[in-house]
Parts: sequence; structure tokens; C-alpha cells
Amino acid sequence: MIRRPPRSTQGVSSAASDVYKRQVQLHFKEEVVKGFVGFFYSRKIPQEILEENLEKFLSLADSYDVASLKLQVEEVAVQLLTTENMVDMFYLGDLYHATQLKMASEFLISRNKEILKEMDLSRFPANVFAAILKVIC
Repeated sequence: MIRRPPRSTQGVSSAASDVYKRQVQLHFKEEVVKGFVGFFYSRKIPQEILEENLEKFLSLADSYDVASLKLQVEEVAVQLLTTENMVDMFYLGDLYHATQLKMASEFLISRNKEILKEMDLSRFPANVFAAILKVIC
């Protein structure tokens, strides 16, 4: 008697889900892992969880090349963009290839040069500092 694999992919997606969980649990807290794995089922992560873990979700979206997640995180990040965090957001946009976030941050930086002069930019890598100089010059 020949046994055929089940027609349902539920077992496969469940196994893949478990693999993802084990991989990301090594580096992220439980709510981030649950949000990331849950995203593949619902295509949505609660905004509150995204807001509290922007960098972690940008990192996951970039590492695993999940464009729809990256877009969702970028939209939340742009909503949270202020003159106080514009350089941090620019850095995250650059680091995680988040184009929408980087462009929105560039725009805010270019409109707030005076505020930028008072900020300590020494904690950012030289390439980010150079990119900011290009924006303001």
C-alpha cells in the first residue's frame, strides 16, 4: 500500500511556524516572537506592540525579507516621527533598508536644521553622519 502525503498544508505551515519561533526566540522577547509568527497568519501586528518594538520588527522584516511587514512597521514609525527622534528614525531607515522611513526622516531633518545643530550625533556611525550632512547641505 502506497501512502500519500496529506493534501493539507496545515502540518507544513505549523512546522514552519515552530521553526520560526525557535529561531527568533533566541534574540527576541515573547511578544515580538508571537507578533512575528502571528503576522504570517493574520498579516497584522497590533500597533501598540509595533510601537514598543519598532527596531526589532524592522530587523526581522529585513532579515527575513518580509516586505509587507516592513511596510507595516514603517507606517507606524512614520506616525511616531518627531524632531526629537528624527535622527534615530533616519538611522533605523538606513540600517534596515526602510526606504519610506528614511525618506520621511530626511524630510524632517531638512526642515529642522536648527534643532539638528543642538543634537549629539557622535553615537551614530560615520556613514549616517555623512548622509545627514548631505541632507542638510
